[in-house]
Parts: sequence; structure tokens; C-alpha cells
Amino acid sequence: MQFAQENDLYLVKLNDGEDLLESLKQLASSSEAKCFAILCGVGMLREVKLGYFVGDGKYDITEFKEPMELISLQGNLVRKEDGEFVVHAHVALADKAKNLHGGHLVRGIVHNTNEIILKAFRSIEAIRKRDPKSGLLALCL
Repeated sequence: MQFAQENDLYLVKLNDGEDLLESLKQLASSSEAKCFAILCGVGMLREVKLGYFVGDGKYDITEFKEPMELISLQGNLVRKEDGEFVVHAHVALADKAKNLHGGHLVRGIVHNTNEIILKAFRSIEAIRKRDPKSGLLALCL
């Protein structure tokens, strides 16, 4: 992973074989920022798992092994009560036939490269707590 920072904006380049979600958590943990917005991301992913929320904290997971174009990535990084960052990201991906697939990103390994722009927030107090109604780790402000 490489990144450049200007004020609260980060330009991130991930390399082939890196775990997208783990790399973002690593970057966030090394920062003094309290949370981040994932403004955009493009590139390619492989070994992708996409989730569709079905209730009670559970997701219907679909796996895609072959590389796909990362058309769009957005979301956020917010800490849980234990201090660990959680990545909440949604993606749009195109397969070789140019069919579009989208959903909650559960896993993705960088294929070739990813280029991502993050916005850091240094004073917003946000945390993720388990919502008893949905079972989700909900954003709390």
C-alpha cells in the first residue's frame, strides 16, 4: 500500500494481492483520525464476497472468484467500542461479460491495483454499536 495525504484527504494505491478491507483498516488505525469516508475507489478485485442484508444481522453471501472491474467503491470506516475499525463499504463490480454486480463488500483481494480516495474526520465522534432490532453494527453519532 502506498498513500499520499493532503490535509484530511488521502490518495491510496493498493497493490496486487493486498486485502482491500484489511489494508483500509490498517491505514485508518495508523492515523489520528476518528473516522473516514470512502469517497471513491476504482481498479480490479478478485476472490470477492458480496453480501445482501437479509435481517437479524445476517447477509446472503455470493462469491466471485474471477477478477472483476471495480466500478465504484464508497462507504466509511468507523471504530467499534473496542477501538477496532469496521469498514462499511458497498461496491459495483463488472465481470468479463460486463454484467454489473453490487452489494456490501465482505471480502476482496486487489487484482492489479486499486485507487481509492478517503476523507478523514478528526473531530466527529462516531462509533459502531450492535443494534438490537437489526443485529447490525449500526453507526452511532
